[in-house]
Parts: sequence; structure tokens; C-alpha cells
Amino acid sequence: MMQTVKTGKSARNILQASSKLFGYVVSRQEKTTKKMGRRKSKRKPPPKKKLTGNLDTQFTCPFCNHEKSCDVKMERSRNTGIISCTVCLEEFQTPITYLSEPVDVYSDWIDACEAANQ
Repeated sequence: MMQTVKTGKSARNILQASSKLFGYVVSRQEKTTKKMGRRKSKRKPPPKKKLTGNLDTQFTCPFCNHEKSCDVKMERSRNTGIISCTVCLEEFQTPITYLSEPVDVYSDWIDACEAANQ
């Protein structure tokens, strides 16, 4: 019971066909040429974005206690921050840097008020 092998097949196909016929294992060299699939690596999820809201530019006046009555104007060209109350017309100026925000001007005003009270 011999089966004929078609001509024109590659040597690898001939080895596979003969191993099926005769039940022997394909040579070790033939096994090493086959590459195993790699396990897929899992990516880490991207970091969550921090929620940063806008800072207030209107604050409570420390003299008349009206809420959102103090407006802050940042004059970057002069490096000064000006905060003024629209109700009692109180005004305060402080030097600022390029990192300063309106809340920094307000906190400087509160600190100056506390220093004057002591």
C-alpha cells in the first residue's frame, strides 16, 4: 500500500506527507523553524485627566462683606494686580509675576488686611 507523492511539492510538504503515512515525527530541525505566536502584551490604560476648573475673578469684600463684589484686574505689562470693590470702592494693588493668578492678588489683600489689624 504505497501512496505516490506528487512531484513538484516542496521538501517540507513531502516530509509532512511521509510523517502522516509512516507515523514518525518530523525532524527536530523542521520543528524549530516554526515560530510560536507571542502572547499579546496588555497596554496600561492612559492616566485620567485631572479636572481643572477656572479660578474665580470675583471675590467677597473683606470690608463690606458683599459676595462677588471685588473684581481683579491683572496688568501684566506693569506687573501689578489691582483688586477693587464695586460696592464700597475699596482698592488694593500688589506686584505680580507671570505665574500669579487673581486668587493670589485676593490672598495678598486679605493678608495685608490681617497685618493692618494686628
